[in-house]
Amino acid sequence: MGDTNERFSTGIRFLDMELGGGIPAGDVVALTTPPDAQTEVLFNEFARVQATQYVSTVCADEMELREWIDAPETAPNDIVTVSYTDPEELLADPSILVDRIPSETCVVLDPANPLETGARERYLTLLNALKERLRAVGSIGFLNCLHADPTPATRPLTLKRADHAWQLRRSVDGGEVATSLLISKARGDSVPQEAISIELADKVEIDTSRNIA
Repeated sequence: MGDTNERFSTGIRFLDMELGGGIPAGDVVALTTPPDAQTEVLFNEFARVQATQYVSTVCADEMELREWIDAPETAPNDIVTVSYTDPEELLADPSILVDRIPSETCVVLDPANPLETGARERYLTLLNALKERLRAVGSIGFLNCLHADPTPATRPLTLKRADHAWQLRRSVDGGEVATSLLISKARGDSVPQEAISIELADKVEIDTSRNIA
């Protein structure tokens, strides 16, 4: 059983402070994002500070995935693994992924949408198996949930079963694009009262000079 008191750093000091030190071991984070947001930059911050397993449900090209998710400056490739998992196969047999999750690892499923369009019971079985495994080995999970029209039917189930709900938001004002991260749910912890101004470029930059409601 993993140490339930352990927290995983996000690789972003200000965000860790807002989260009380990071994300508790065993927890699942549901991150809702625009489909054209550079969320890989956010996941790269995680990969710089701990073992990360990035699992794509849309791209089977390992070399392309390696270009998306890598942290060569500080993290050797052997702690950043990338792979593709067929959504239908995963829904049919969660063990093909879940049973292989190592201890003390950040696991990213990107995007979750193809899984959310499957049968509700199969998807719930996957979520429950994922949560059980993460708790057992002291790891954490990220579900990257893209905005879509229509919204996947089981998106409410994703947000309900997740321990944390993060929303990446973007707005345009006078030609200037503003991005913010709203943490609306943190089971067992308090949530920040305001959204966090964030920039996803070559790396994540946090603007602490202003707050976004």
